[in-house]
Amino acid sequence: MKISNWPSLIKWIISVGPKSASTSQQYITSLQSRDRDAWRKRVSKFSPKCTFAGVISDAMHEKRGGLVIGIETKCEGKINLLIPKNKCNEMDLAKSILSNASIVSITFTPYIHFEYGLIGLVESISSLCHNTENQISIKPKQLPKNATSTNTTITQSVPRSTNSWNSSSDEQLMNYLSQDIGLRQIALQMNVTPKFITNRMLQLSIIDIDQFAEIKRQLLDLGCFQ
Repeated sequence: MKISNWPSLIKWIISVGPKSASTSQQYITSLQSRDRDAWRKRVSKFSPKCTFAGVISDAMHEKRGGLVIGIETKCEGKINLLIPKNKCNEMDLAKSILSNASIVSITFTPYIHFEYGLIGLVESISSLCHNTENQISIKPKQLPKNATSTNTTITQSVPRSTNSWNSSSDEQLMNYLSQDIGLRQIALQMNVTPKFITNRMLQLSIIDIDQFAEIKRQLLDLGCFQ
């Protein structure tokens, strides 16, 4: 598979894995050690460095002192990432960002882990305040012979200003609501906060005040109504 033809990070990782590979945690942790190590080495050989934008959806402390976070992205869905214990600033930033559900840019390298399955090793985290693109870059000196490009880029817009919200945005919101994909995913798709989506639903009389209060309570419990 040519690097320029990679449709996504996940599909690339599967393409260099065992036959009929899956990136699920259950599949990876059930592999024999030699098969998992061979896959891990193939992924590490080309050292893909990824910079993705998304919303941190959850976080849990890792037993070795690090922090495992989940990030919801447009192009790959949810990706689990590991912040090593020596990156204290990144861990503190991730926790604070989780509490306000803002969109972030995270740079990481994918890794096949014996316990967590596919996970990204975090290099840096920053709040997203300017236009960005999701990027996957490869060390050019270690490319396969059939590679024609050292980069594949998937464009992803950053949070829109709520001042740009218009009637078309309302129509798009109604469409997403009909798909029943969840408020946080809708907020990510529309590049606004879950709080803004909830308030807009009340303004449009999609929900009543009691439903608004219940949704707000649920989002507050998740740390997503800031």
